[in-house]
Amino acid sequence: MTTTRRTHAFTIVELLIVIVVIAILAAISIVAYNGIQQRARDSERQTELRIVEKALELYKIDNNEYPSCGSDNSTAVSSCNVSSLALKLVPTYIASIPSAPSGSSVPYWYARGWKKSGISHTRTDSYQDYSMGTYLETVGCPCSGAWGTQINYMLGNQ
Repeated sequence: MTTTRRTHAFTIVELLIVIVVIAILAAISIVAYNGIQQRARDSERQTELRIVEKALELYKIDNNEYPSCGSDNSTAVSSCNVSSLALKLVPTYIASIPSAPSGSSVPYWYARGWKKSGISHTRTDSYQDYSMGTYLETVGCPCSGAWGTQINYMLGNQ
């Protein structure tokens, strides 16, 4: 009499089902991780702009006006990348000017002589007004066409 020995193994269908389930879980994890990273960068952007906002208010207390971009102070209207404010704010009002988070191509923008108006800004030609802005990854537009780029987050006096 011949006895056949039967081994226990997974069938190809069972293996495919396990692979599909693992792939679905991996895809969900990757999407969730990317969303968390975007929210973290947006939070960093908002915090950094608020820090610059505090430095601008301190500057205004001492100088009775908001700073212009760079070294020029002859005109009320000026707009630039926030990094241009280093000459006026560092080190007296802020230790260093923040730059956009790593992996971000959108800088922080600043304009003196403009007043924040919702998600956009309005020109006032006044040394007493400013607005700042950037683009947040997790906030959809409507975007302002300010500074020739899309801005969907703004700070400034109103």
